[in-house]
Amino acid sequence: MKILYISFHVGMSLGVSKKIIQFCKSMYDICNESDIRFKGVHLNLGRMENKTAENRKTDYFEQVNVRTAFPELISQPGIIVPFFRIRPVFKAAYREINIFKPDVIIFRYNMLEIPFPFNPKKVSPNIFFISEHNTKETDELIANKSGLSRIRTLIESIKANIFFKNIDAIIGVTSEIAEYEIVRAQKKIPSFILTNGVNVDTLPIKSFAAQKTDKLKIIFVSSFFPLWQGADRLLSGIKAYNGNVKIELNIVGTVNQGIIDLVKAINKKHKIILHGLKFGYDLDKLFDKMDIAIGTLGIHRKKLNSASTLKVREYMSRGIPFVISHFDEDIKNGFPLCLRLPPDDNPVDMDLLIKFKNDIYNKYGKRTPEIMRKYALQKMDYKVKVKKLLNFILQNI
Repeated sequence: MKILYISFHVGMSLGVSKKIIQFCKSMYDICNESDIRFKGVHLNLGRMENKTAENRKTDYFEQVNVRTAFPELISQPGIIVPFFRIRPVFKAAYREINIFKPDVIIFRYNMLEIPFPFNPKKVSPNIFFISEHNTKETDELIANKSGLSRIRTLIESIKANIFFKNIDAIIGVTSEIAEYEIVRAQKKIPSFILTNGVNVDTLPIKSFAAQKTDKLKIIFVSSFFPLWQGADRLLSGIKAYNGNVKIELNIVGTVNQGIIDLVKAINKKHKIILHGLKFGYDLDKLFDKMDIAIGTLGIHRKKLNSASTLKVREYMSRGIPFVISHFDEDIKNGFPLCLRLPPDDNPVDMDLLIKFKNDIYNKYGKRTPEIMRKYALQKMDYKVKVKKLLNFILQNI
């Protein structure tokens, strides 16, 4: 038996590309135990920002660069250009299928980078075709509120109607997303909830930093900062805070002009550091100095109530308490090392964050990182998740 994981995107953040590689590694390992061949293939259309070049071709994962009809500089905007990607991308995908000859394909669903439905059953009608979904697609397009949103939403709806006719099963990153896709499919098909995971042992555990009651040191990590990250909520909260605690916010990732303007407006009493992208040892050392981390604070802007963000899995694995504003299926209610804020657009109440930090370190102290690491190994490690996924596939094929 052979299982092929396939994805193709114009641009992919470092976090998502890292997730795909880690998922493929874990699937490869668990499939080997059952004498099943597994391979992951990413068809890259030009802007994959993955710095782990050594992982681009291994036994379990390969990145294939696809030449399209337009150069990368003009490949993003507009409605028409993406249609010229269809033929070269599908040709490359069908070639991979013909070479590997899979019994099962797991396809990471893309929206309008390729505005036409992918159908591997054109190559082999007996393939068991599973579609993986990480957002509520039409809702996200509507939430973007761009001038072309209505046209994009219409194209996506037409594409999905055709696409789901050939699907045999659905993977959703949350229950909410899986239910949404089953409605879009308009047929009864099996579904599986595969929340995002991480290979926990690839991340160092955070050193315990001595706590100072007159300071709060925060880290907020993202490859880039779209509106649904909610950085504006945090910065507005820091701007409004008039207490005695000095706040230091370390933003790691590529920021936009809106965030830069908000930073300039904050009282000089507080310290906002824009680090840009950081990796490896430099990022590890920065985490060691921090008190708490910030997850996603604006997922409701994508019309989602729940999420399974990659940064939360990294924070839990490293052992740093964190703040979110959504429901996460991997985090049990009342878990004391996670603070949930209301899912709204109001500025973050910094007094809540200060109390959160003080309560944790008064109650758990040096045990905090180890408690979180153990939880990550039990609930968030891909080794645990892919076993359940493989069982789902074997039961339904």
